[in-house]
Amino acid sequence: TEILLLGAAGQYINTAGEILCLAGMSAGLRVSQKNDYPITVLRGHSVAEVVLAPGAIDFTGLTAPSVLFCLAAEGVAKRKELFTRLSKETLVYAAAELNLPDTDAEVRRIDFAGRRLPSGQRALAALAMLAGAGRLLSIEMLLAGLALRYRGEMLSAARELVLAIAAETER
Repeated sequence: TEILLLGAAGQYINTAGEILCLAGMSAGLRVSQKNDYPITVLRGHSVAEVVLAPGAIDFTGLTAPSVLFCLAAEGVAKRKELFTRLSKETLVYAAAELNLPDTDAEVRRIDFAGRRLPSGQRALAALAMLAGAGRLLSIEMLLAGLALRYRGEMLSAARELVLAIAAETER
C-alpha cells in the first residue's frame, strides 16, 4: 500500500510519515519511507512517501498511491503531475482551501480551520481520520506508532488529538 503526504515545511510531514511507518511495523508490516524537502528552513514543500507491505518491499518508490494527504499548496505543486494518473480507487484527503489538479480520485475535504487545528497538527489529524474511517490502519496501530515516537506530554497531546479526530470520523 502506497501513501503520499503532501505538505509544507513546518507541518511535521516527515514525522507523520515516521508515525505511519511505526504504526505499520506495530502490526507486523514491512515499511519504507522517502522524504523530499528543500534545504531552506520553514519554507517550501515537504513530501513523505510511505510504503506498507506484508512482505518484502522490492521497490521503495510510489507507482499508484492508495491514499494521498494534501495538506498544503507547496506539496501539491511539487507532485501536481501525479493527479491525472490517480484512479477512482485512490482516496485523497485534502485541506478544504486547497485547489487540486483534476483527478478521478475520491476527494474528501477537511476543514482544518473550522476545527481550529494549527498547521503543525494537520498531518497527524489526517492520519487519525484515515484510522477512524477504518482504512489501511486501525486506531490501535496509530496509537502504537505514537507511543513509539513520543513520550510524556507530547504523547498525551498526540493521543488526545488522534482519539478526538478518529471519534468524529465516519466509518
